[in-house]
Amino acid sequence: MNKLLYRVFTYMLFAIFISLILVSSIEMQLLDNGKFLERELIAPKELSVFYNFINDYVNLRGYVEGHTLSELMTTSVNEIDKTYQLNDIVAIYSSDGKWLPDSDMSIDLTNAKKYYEINNNPILRILLPNQLPKDYYLSQAKTLDRKEVFVVTSYGNFGYETLNKCIAIIYKMRFFTIILALLITFVPVAISLAVSYLIPLKRLRRAADTIAVGDLNFNIRTQGLDEIKELGKSFEYMRRELEESRKREQYLKESHQQLIANMSHDLKTPITSVKGYVEALLDGKGNNPERMEKYLKTIQSKTIYLNAMINDLFLFSQLDLGEYTLEKKLWDSAEFIKILMEPIQLWVEDAGWHFEIRTPIPKAPLYIDMMRISQVMENIVQNSLKYATMPGNLTVECAITNHYFCVSMSDTGIGISQDALPYVFEPFYREDDSRSQKMGGSGLGLAICKKIVELHGGQVKAESELGKGTKITLYFPLGHY
Repeated sequence: MNKLLYRVFTYMLFAIFISLILVSSIEMQLLDNGKFLERELIAPKELSVFYNFINDYVNLRGYVEGHTLSELMTTSVNEIDKTYQLNDIVAIYSSDGKWLPDSDMSIDLTNAKKYYEINNNPILRILLPNQLPKDYYLSQAKTLDRKEVFVVTSYGNFGYETLNKCIAIIYKMRFFTIILALLITFVPVAISLAVSYLIPLKRLRRAADTIAVGDLNFNIRTQGLDEIKELGKSFEYMRRELEESRKREQYLKESHQQLIANMSHDLKTPITSVKGYVEALLDGKGNNPERMEKYLKTIQSKTIYLNAMINDLFLFSQLDLGEYTLEKKLWDSAEFIKILMEPIQLWVEDAGWHFEIRTPIPKAPLYIDMMRISQVMENIVQNSLKYATMPGNLTVECAITNHYFCVSMSDTGIGISQDALPYVFEPFYREDDSRSQKMGGSGLGLAICKKIVELHGGQVKAESELGKGTKITLYFPLGHY
């Protein structure tokens, strides 16, 4: 808004400057040859009469200004008339009501005074018609000692009609010039208002209408005044937020549908297997102890798998809905790594793998839920062991980066393809579904890991190269002692 006011003020100054130049130029042309734009408005004879009237007025004013009031009061009106051969002075009086000798004090100056007041008020002079009083003309001058006197003159041989016409034309041209200057101001101001205010607001209104009908696939351009730009940026931010919200909603909807589909698939397989073995037992096919034991062990393993999947589903749903509460405590990073890695080291070495923790471990305070982070580590290590074709190496490395305590676990397993890498933390995602079914698992392990780490205010990152191994890095925000 300040910029707009500055522009309006600048245009007004420019208009005043232009109007002064135009008024001066037009009056000079009128008084020079009586023409405006090659059109004769005042005839040469009329112009001559006007000039004579002005010259007499100037001479009379010069006489008054060259004498003090006391000197002036000792001179009669007739003497001044004879000195300048004016023959049109009727009376001269001071502001305190004293009249020069030979002044006609019986004259009616009502019209003359009214015209004088209008003519000396710049606003009234523009708004009210300027017509000379028909009887007398009243003018003001100051004496040598700065005393105000008023001179009353008649039109004498000049002719009222001629003088009135000349003055009326001059005032009309002034009025025309002022209107022209206002137009010169108004047009740029109107354009500036339209460009800086009205057009941007109209665009914002169209944008709001477009958003209201659900169309978010566009960008809102911000231009105009600073306030309008800020409003446009707010609208664009709102549009992006709504667009992101819609994308998230669509993603959650698709994820929910995919989750249901995967749950149905993963639950159906073991249930079908259990159902088949139960029907076989009912049909009497488990008629010897060995076969019955085999059927029962299979049913037990499938039941354990179903129970684990249901537990994972329940935990994942709690984490996904933000309904799970962590039991975080303050831990020293070295103690945290020692407690976590001792059981993992035994587990990995029992599987025939080589286990290494690179030292030193950076010292830092960590505010975490030890039990859930242990679950995260176990899930990651379990995947490394499960999908390896032969024993390999598992290396743990710790560091502090950008206010995060990082724990990296690198294996020398089969690795993950670059196409599958972005999806490894998605629920139920399996790069090789047939192999994953044989390996068991709910398909929610890494998704749960990601949710638990994020609930701690951290993040998880996977790096891998097919055939060479995988590196999973967990980032935990630093706490305070």
